[in-house]
Amino acid sequence: MRWALVALLLVLLTVSIGRALWDRVRRQEAGVRQHAALQSAVTVDLAAGDVVQATSIDLAQIVFASGPVEAQRTALIKARIPGEVVTLRLREGDPVRTGQVVAEIDAMEARLRHQQALETVRAAQAQVDIALRTDRNNQALRASGFLSPTAFDHARSALDAAQANLAQAKAAAGVAAKSLADATLRSPITGYVAHKYVEQGERVGVEARLLDIVDITSMEWQVSLSPAEAAPVRVGQSATLRVDGIPTALHARVARISPATSARAVPVTLVLEAGYPPLRHGLFARGSVQTGSVRTLAVPLSAVRTDKASPYVQRIVEGKVQHQTVRTGARGDYDGQTWVAIEGLAQGASLVDGTVGTLRPGTSVRIRP
Repeated sequence: MRWALVALLLVLLTVSIGRALWDRVRRQEAGVRQHAALQSAVTVDLAAGDVVQATSIDLAQIVFASGPVEAQRTALIKARIPGEVVTLRLREGDPVRTGQVVAEIDAMEARLRHQQALETVRAAQAQVDIALRTDRNNQALRASGFLSPTAFDHARSALDAAQANLAQAKAAAGVAAKSLADATLRSPITGYVAHKYVEQGERVGVEARLLDIVDITSMEWQVSLSPAEAAPVRVGQSATLRVDGIPTALHARVARISPATSARAVPVTLVLEAGYPPLRHGLFARGSVQTGSVRTLAVPLSAVRTDKASPYVQRIVEGKVQHQTVRTGARGDYDGQTWVAIEGLAQGASLVDGTVGTLRPGTSVRIRP
């Protein structure tokens, strides 16, 4: 008897819970229908700028790119001889001019070697002078018959050897002079110190980096494109780019296209056109290269929505919004905006711009003049 009562209570409890859940679902469905009815009854006011039209235009074909803006002329100053840096007073940002002394290495050892080489030259010159006097005497003796041809040739060989030793000594002196001159380092370009690697008083080896110098009066944009993106790019094509920290757009032209790939990308160099604001070497930039144009039906990219499985637009038909699925094609620049080729729309179709947000299908809209 007790178990029967418990079972009955469980059945009644289950039925009650089921009815409560069913009532809740019905209320939610009714609320959704009511909200949809209210939404369809509301009229949304749109400004003229909130509506765009599908238009046949000459769509500029562009290739998007990014990369650093760098100085065309740079110089890396390296030590040419080992020794202590005795002069290096420049700092990052200091201006330098072509031929200016930027650093000096302790040249004591090079100076002594040069002096040694000069003494060797003097000694070799003395031997040549002696050999020349001997040769003149031998010529007189030979003419008088007091010197055999064999002895004369032997003496002439001594003169040749002395002259060869002198030439060798002069060459060694030239090498020593070059090493002495290499102790003084000069800037090959006019520009600014971009980086300083060592301080005065440090000892460095041959090929040690001392300074980076950049000439920021002529800048270029270095980008890497995939082989497919680089295929339509040609020397002379124009580009627009934006540099971090610079509010205005800059303009450039393709100057060089590498004939080889690097890490499966094609390096492309674009030279910035004159009139750009002061830039820093190494700033990052994003932009696009215009590779041509095509006549096509297009809409602003902002009008195409992608919050569903397929791209769609919010088309205005007889004052109501319709969601229409479309197919997008090539993107390009038109009138300072990014437009996209479109399929599935008619010429002149009115669309809600993306700045408005998502409107439910069936929503009434009114366009304010």
